[in-house]
Amino acid sequence: MSDQDYSWVDDLIGSMEDEFNPSTKVNADQLEDGSYVFKVENMELEKIESTGTPIVRWTLKVLEGPSCVEAIVERTSYFGKPVALNILGSDLTLLGSLPRDWKKDNVPLAKLLVGAVGKTIGKVFNGRKRTNANQQTGKTYHNISVVSLKKSEESDEAPF
Repeated sequence: MSDQDYSWVDDLIGSMEDEFNPSTKVNADQLEDGSYVFKVENMELEKIESTGTPIVRWTLKVLEGPSCVEAIVERTSYFGKPVALNILGSDLTLLGSLPRDWKKDNVPLAKLLVGAVGKTIGKVFNGRKRTNANQQTGKTYHNISVVSLKKSEESDEAPF
């Protein structure tokens, strides 16, 4: 390296040191398999541009777990087929964002789903990360599933 003065780099980096954390956003494959506590930081209904497939994009913060605590991880829920919609509906019901008996009020599921996405932001839940390999395709999937709503310390009430 040359004898050039790089002290300005120290000053620049020093001024940003509190905000610098390259590990705050991780991919699901970076999480070790196991049980976690997640907080839903954001949720958005979207369509994949190339296919038109409807998805819910979850932005989760890892609060507790075997790895990546305090990191942000994304989870995607596809719901273009009945099985996938049932999984999403089950997750939202477990989180108390979608009523268990949603059919009784005769409200369209689409309307309830849009409302449930907004109600889910800020919820804290017990989850599980699992890695599965598809033997036929050779693809590896990193799944984050909702296990239960984490009971609030301020409330003794059931979530729903």
